[in-house]
Amino acid sequence: MVRRSKKIPVVKSRVEIKESRSHSRLVIFTLIVVSLLLMLFYIWLKFEMNLLLGDIQRLERENKRILDENDQLQAEVVRLSSYGRIRKIATGQLELVFIPHDDIIEVQ
Repeated sequence: MVRRSKKIPVVKSRVEIKESRSHSRLVIFTLIVVSLLLMLFYIWLKFEMNLLLGDIQRLERENKRILDENDQLQAEVVRLSSYGRIRKIATGQLELVFIPHDDIIEVQ
């Protein structure tokens, strides 16, 4: 009977084991760094978003104020350009005389 010898498992060299450990450490380190960078980017985006929302609210308030001021100015223009007011100033302060239509002569 032939006896077969058992194969003894060969242990890989320690160099290969160290390389795989350092490789896995590098992967973990890279994942941690990328995660931190993504978190910082997210925080920066939220901060910028809040700043922009504040600017939008400020501009909306300013726009409303300007529109209200424009409405007031248009009302002032209507009041100042009324026919009755102009006639009163013309006859009172400027001492102009209102001429009836019958006294107007057309020259050709």
